Amino acid sequence: MMSILHTNNMVRPLLAILLLSSALNHLSSAATLADSSTHTSRDALLCLKSCIGGTTLAMATWNDGASPDFCTWLGVTCTRRKGQPPLVVDLDMEAEGLSGEIPPCISNLTSLVRIHLPNNQLSGHIQSELGRLSGLRYLNLSVNTLSGTIPLSLGVLHNLSSLDLGSNGLSGEIPPFMKSKLTYLSLVGNSLTGVVSPSMENLSSLTYLLLAQNQLQGSIPDLGELSSLQNLDLSYNNLSGTVPPSIYNLSSLNYLGLSNNNLGGTLPSGMGNTLPNIQILMMHNNHFEGAIPASLQNASSMTIIHLGNNSLTGVIPSFGSMPNLKHVMLYSNQLEAGDWAFFSSLANCTRLQQLNLGRNNLQGDLPPNSIENLPKSLTALTLRSNISGTIPLEIGNLSNLAMLYLDRNLFGGPIPSTLGQLSNLVVLSLSQNNFSGEIPPSVGSLHQLQELYLQENQLSGSIPTSLASCENLLALNLSCNTLGGSISGDMLGKLNQLSWLLDLSHNQLAMSIPVEVA
Repeated sequence: MMSILHTNNMVRPLLAILLLSSALNHLSSAATLADSSTHTSRDALLCLKSCIGGTTLAMATWNDGASPDFCTWLGVTCTRRKGQPPLVVDLDMEAEGLSGEIPPCISNLTSLVRIHLPNNQLSGHIQSELGRLSGLRYLNLSVNTLSGTIPLSLGVLHNLSSLDLGSNGLSGEIPPFMKSKLTYLSLVGNSLTGVVSPSMENLSSLTYLLLAQNQLQGSIPDLGELSSLQNLDLSYNNLSGTVPPSIYNLSSLNYLGLSNNNLGGTLPSGMGNTLPNIQILMMHNNHFEGAIPASLQNASSMTIIHLGNNSLTGVIPSFGSMPNLKHVMLYSNQLEAGDWAFFSSLANCTRLQQLNLGRNNLQGDLPPNSIENLPKSLTALTLRSNISGTIPLEIGNLSNLAMLYLDRNLFGGPIPSTLGQLSNLVVLSLSQNNFSGEIPPSVGSLHQLQELYLQENQLSGSIPTSLASCENLLALNLSCNTLGGSISGDMLGKLNQLSWLLDLSHNQLAMSIPVEVA
């Protein structure tokens, strides 16, 4: 019995020593691992600095001498856990003058969750090694000078929710995005070719899909499964065919941009009902035909309607139920005014700033009080479409007008003197009408005026000397009238900004040219 007790007493100290030794070895290994991880992160950051630091001072803190703790370096964010080495999770250096090519060693920062480097001068290719950052959720390299193709490896980053590579020089096709959690995808302003990737149909979490200003071709894929999509911009490409009906059923859409393509077909009659949240509708410079759906008046949140330069026909519908409407651009179609009820309905659009109905089939006289009731918020008005009658004196009440284009119509009678009340007017074009009588002296009150076009009317009398007060005039065209008298040298001498255009031809003016013209 004594022998056994003696043996046990000897084993226990040995066992304690072994356990202590094992613990020390474990701590040593952990410390070594932590130290190794720290060195790896520091080395990766210094590698990044050597490649994109350029001459900027933004990375001046990125050195061991100034600050041995890399987590304090500008633009670097770490996460720390007790007993664990710090992990770099965020690189944020927007508009810091970075230049050069992002190196493959950035992938050694394996814990990165966010990379935000927009508005710099980064160049070269996007490294495929970024695909190793399996935890990456956010990548923004927009507004740089990156070139080459988008790596296929970005399409398999299954945790990525936001990707912005806009405003670079990227080329090639859009890679497929598989098993992605993307909610935001912007590739705007590159030189991408090929078709809109069919894989987009599978990005069911997308809220923003921005592919504008590229060279994409082919038809628009069916995006009907993207039920959360709020912003779709495919404008300024070479897309063709018709718009899939499912796009008009994306009830969450508030922005639809399809402008500057080769798209055609008609607009669905129930479009205003199936897009109840639409705020901005940009479909200009295409080949859409048929009528503007009357149901659009149900889209009460609308702020911008831009359907210009298509082949739309029929009577313009009422917009009076859109109190937030700011811009209505329907120029260069084949639209008709009907009884002009749509024009009168604009009185309810109290925030309206821009109305362009030029080059359509609008005919007949403007309804009584229609000009008077236009919102005072209006800054630009364009009516070019064989409209007849006279311009009411009440046009002088549109005090915020900066641009007024009433040319290429059949307006007659005198030019209303109340135009002189439009003190913010920069451009006034009344050319190619049937205006008669004298040019009202009140035009001289338009001190902000830069362009005045009154050519091809039946104006008579002399050129008012009050024009000398329009000292900001850059262009003046009074040609093809029956103006008489002499050309005032004193007046022209004061128009010393007149550098774009001066045309007084085809009138009955005295032939002498004042020396001030020189």
